[in-house]
Amino acid sequence: MVWNFTNIPYSVILKKEIQPLYTLRWQIEILFKAWKSIYDINKVKKMKVERFECHLYGTLISLLITSTLAFKIREFLYLKKEKEISEFKAISIIKEFLASLYQALMEGGEAILANIEVMLEQVEKNGQKAKRLKKRTPFEILLGVFEQSNMKAA
Repeated sequence: MVWNFTNIPYSVILKKEIQPLYTLRWQIEILFKAWKSIYDINKVKKMKVERFECHLYGTLISLLITSTLAFKIREFLYLKKEKEISEFKAISIIKEFLASLYQALMEGGEAILANIEVMLEQVEKNGQKAKRLKKRTPFEILLGVFEQSNMKAA
């Protein structure tokens, strides 16, 4: 049995499938980098356990909201405008909008939509990645995996 550099036997995965897997894995690394750089999740001050738990849960909720919005905005811009957006930049921009988005939630529907529109414009304007030649984007890879799994299920 011959092993490739991923420690997965060649009989399990083809050589041409390794690059897309690493592209997706790299997205996870970028996400953790954003969490550490933007949210400082790796830095904790000394505090009571109860306060730490509140801080941790609040940060995790903020991360979840920010990451979800970043993914959806990136997906929208990719599918509708064929623009690939940097995950790190998107998370950074969206984090800046969280306080105003929370305020908009208190005000109601139109304020929320206006806030999301401005956030979308800022991500589109300031978050674009340089175009990579002949390399599939994470969205293309995930779409291919999704289509393959649907074909197998049918």
